[in-house]
Amino acid sequence: MVAEGVETITHGKLLLQLGCNLAQGHAIAKPMPEDEIIPWVKNWKLGAEWTANRFSHAEYDEIIAAAIEHFIAYQKLERFLYDGVDQIPDFNVETCKILKWLQKHKSRFQDGDTCNTLYDLHKKQHQWALEIISLAEAGKQLQARRLYNKLMVFRNENLKKMVTAIFTSQPLSF
Repeated sequence: MVAEGVETITHGKLLLQLGCNLAQGHAIAKPMPEDEIIPWVKNWKLGAEWTANRFSHAEYDEIIAAAIEHFIAYQKLERFLYDGVDQIPDFNVETCKILKWLQKHKSRFQDGDTCNTLYDLHKKQHQWALEIISLAEAGKQLQARRLYNKLMVFRNENLKKMVTAIFTSQPLSF
């Protein structure tokens, strides 16, 4: 498999972690005239920033698996809201693997503020999800769906921040 459109090193590192070893995009090389391709290929070396990792492969796998579980929980929440499926996903902060992972690895971030902020933002997602479930159970479907739409935007923004913080070595500005 070849990943096309790799725009950032963070994106590329995530793909590497997922087992994708072939990629192209601006993070690797900018467009060039055809007569420059062969010399570029002969001289290209993977930059140090691609291999500088703060976490082990097993630790990356842990957080990726937790993120996938969350994605599935949000799909279940959507089916609960829009399709009337009775299965309510678990958004208990006490059992959240992402929150546990962030707590466990807090010292590995460049600054504690980044990890604390990610933790708080993720916890807020859980709070919103629980509020959505409560609204839906109270028959307030329209309010629940509006909040769900806001939650999806919020979740996607925070997922980008989390991936950037985990796969780079620089503190984030929030």
